[in-house]
Amino acid sequence: MDDILQTFEDEASELIDMCSRMLLKCEHSDEQISFPELMRYMHTLKGNAQYLQLGAFVKLTHEIESVLVASQLKPVNKELITFLLEMMDVLSEWNAKVASKAVPDTLPEDVQQKVESFLSKFSGFKTILLVDDDKELLETLKVSFNRSAFESFEPKILTAVDGVEGIVLAKDHKPDLIVTDLKMPKIDGLNFIKMIRNHGHLKDVPILFISGYFELLSTVANQHYFDKVIFIPKPFKLKTIRNYIDMFIGARA
Repeated sequence: MDDILQTFEDEASELIDMCSRMLLKCEHSDEQISFPELMRYMHTLKGNAQYLQLGAFVKLTHEIESVLVASQLKPVNKELITFLLEMMDVLSEWNAKVASKAVPDTLPEDVQQKVESFLSKFSGFKTILLVDDDKELLETLKVSFNRSAFESFEPKILTAVDGVEGIVLAKDHKPDLIVTDLKMPKIDGLNFIKMIRNHGHLKDVPILFISGYFELLSTVANQHYFDKVIFIPKPFKLKTIRNYIDMFIGARA
């Protein structure tokens, strides 16, 4: 295992250095950022980190990917380069701790705040949380919600395969909208919604609740937990989901 960690550390160091050099070159010249190249480096780093279950590495590289996706449609400025260089410094600092297994499992609060503060500058940037144990459906929805799917905003997609993971992501990121299924392991959809609503800063987040058990849904629809919840029966069309998303958050972009 020590050899694997050392290999990761060496490869990650090279990737981070290449990103930093590219950004520094752009900072001191008129050269444009190569977004596809940066995305490729971050994707490789994230994949390697996922294999070793380096939680903070995975989450921060994912956030950097989100920033890069959003930034491609905006004028590149010094603020973006400064932010990305700062995140490279964070990754480099963590990378030096990989061999000693001292990398945090979750994003430290100060790093999370910097990321959220920067993302908030994108006025048309909206976060959608998808919660479903059907990984194939998650991937289908994620691909469907690409940046060209909506006219008035860009989606940042978070995914969770069960209600427990969904609660954690919702608390950390406060999504603009949640799409969830009924039947899930650990916490079913009904209890997931109740737990979401019990967190004050999530009580008004719109939710699209997908299920094939429409009769059950009709029995709970009037409970106060289900304010701002739209029930969508299976089978459904992707266009229907996108239309509801536009209705809920597109007009507020």
